Amino acid sequence: MRQDPATSIRARRWAVVALATALFSVAFGLRLAVEESDVEVLLLCALPIAILAAEFGLLGGLLGAGVAAVLLALYVVLFDPEIGAWRYAGRVAVFAALAVLVAALAEALRRLVLTHEHLERESAAKADAERQSAELTRLAEERRRLAEEVITAEEQARRRIAEDLHDGALQTLLSAKQDLIEASPGRAGVIRATAVVGEGIDGLRRAVRALHPVTIEHDGLGGAIASVATEAERRGGFRCELRVEEGASGPHDQVLLALTRELLANAAKHSGAGQVLVSISRDRDRDCLWLEVTDDGCGFDPAERLASPCDGHIGLACAERRARALGGS
Repeated sequence: MRQDPATSIRARRWAVVALATALFSVAFGLRLAVEESDVEVLLLCALPIAILAAEFGLLGGLLGAGVAAVLLALYVVLFDPEIGAWRYAGRVAVFAALAVLVAALAEALRRLVLTHEHLERESAAKADAERQSAELTRLAEERRRLAEEVITAEEQARRRIAEDLHDGALQTLLSAKQDLIEASPGRAGVIRATAVVGEGIDGLRRAVRALHPVTIEHDGLGGAIASVATEAERRGGFRCELRVEEGASGPHDQVLLALTRELLANAAKHSGAGQVLVSISRDRDRDCLWLEVTDDGCGFDPAERLASPCDGHIGLACAERRARALGGS
């Protein structure tokens, strides 16, 4: 059974008061039993005063000092009446002043201990916050690195598929087309078959370009984006304007290319636009990159976008996850 914290505090304070009362009783019992024991009485009274100051603060110490002075005054009146009024008042005043000094010293010590504990807690909290911040930074960097590795692996997979298509199926179709032309030149059926094979070849070439556009290593970010935009123009029937800032190229080029491909594919499928703008720029003040794809198409409801993944439309959701994985949005 758990004890109420307020009840626990009250019980502790009553115990402190009882202890202080007992020590005061012992001190003045000694004064009654032993003559010329003022120093011993003062020392014994200093202890309960310090205890009260430690528990209740300066007010508790002053209250204890007042109690000690009153007890001394009662002792003088009852058991030492031959002391003159001035001597009596002086003794009580000196005793009270010493008791107040003890109370003040006890309060100062209490405040010093509390300040030290507060500083220790602050130092521990600061060290813990620094450790957590370092861990979060490490995790963010790890997440960014993993995201870049995933995107790089994806681009490499696209490249391998494109190379396989180019070196395999495309070459086979080219050979078949040449065989058809050489086998029966001029026949209507052969001409139709050759046209169909030619369309298949063109389709494969477009797929290869979409999967493996002009490489960033050879033509830079602008050239790769332009290749992706050309394919999107063909598929979406719109005109695409590119604004790629020269200083935007850097370690995130593959990410920018992948995001641009995804956003342009989305525009080609759903927007019905006639004009699309792709803008890539670097904000040097905020040390970040801006990729913006806008069009004059039908648009969409942002609220519906949240439900799109459930309907199988994952393009924007994938783009958003990629950006977040690198600490962006």
